[in-house]
Amino acid sequence: MKIFPAIDIKNKKCVRLIKGDFKNKTEYKTSPVDQAAKYKDHGFKNLHIVDLDGALTGKIVNLDIIKEIVRKYDFQVEVGG
Repeated sequence: MKIFPAIDIKNKKCVRLIKGDFKNKTEYKTSPVDQAAKYKDHGFKNLHIVDLDGALTGKIVNLDIIKEIVRKYDFQVEVGG
């Protein structure tokens, strides 16, 4: 079984939407890149990244963060948003 932990990105921050509501979210102090490092340290090999800004605008917004994560860590990455 493969487990894909997820990082949701909004305004360059890790967030978790409550019931999919963009106005009702939890923001985390950990940056998306630092969160990816934590997942790597825990032995994960796969990562799901959601560009929530991209989901709202219809174009990729957080590609710089996604590229940095891919460059720094050896994950199999799937991207949504």
